[in-house]
Amino acid sequence: VTTNLEKAKRFLDVMNEGHPEYGCIISKGKTMVNFEHESIEGSNITKPTQKCMIHPLSVFCCLMAW
Repeated sequence: VTTNLEKAKRFLDVMNEGHPEYGCIISKGKTMVNFEHESIEGSNITKPTQKCMIHPLSVFCCLMAW
């Protein structure tokens, strides 16, 4: 968690690449962000403009870059 947008984007990029040698791979279907980033286009990562299918409110996200 960071308030620095560039660090949050870099962290997302690094985690998307994964670290299989350590068994560290993120689930893109469970990843949510609250910022736009070109690496999430066409992926299963929930964007800030998407609506939650279960609840009518917008999705609140776990990687924060204010």
